Amino acid sequence: GGKGGGQHDYKALLVAMVSWKQTDVLIGLLREWIASGLREGSDPEPTVSSKGKVGGAKRTQKRKGGKAPPAAVASDSAPNSASQPTTALEMLGWMLTHPLCLEELKKQKRFWDLLDVLKNSLSLLETRFSPQ
Repeated sequence: GGKGGGQHDYKALLVAMVSWKQTDVLIGLLREWIASGLREGSDPEPTVSSKGKVGGAKRTQKRKGGKAPPAAVASDSAPNSASQPTTALEMLGWMLTHPLCLEELKKQKRFWDLLDVLKNSLSLLETRFSPQ
């Protein structure tokens, strides 16, 4: 398809990261994005993480050598904070359908921890929104 953006953009990246044995790093990112959506009262303003990375639309300037730092590359293509939880769940859902990704996910303790967090979140939502 000729559509720009969307869920198809990340599939090759996900498979590459899993192939390069970066599944744990990927799970950490997905967990961070999902957790940001579970926090109530999220601040819509850009925030600075403990590593000094800026969230939001701000771009990082290129260094003197002409190379952009890795954070600049990631921030240009990363979803905004409002869509991160949804994007993370879409990515995780797709990874569960891909044989290589699923096989590698199952090997990671952090994956099972993430599933527990999601199960607990679902239970809380069902309790909170069930008819009284």
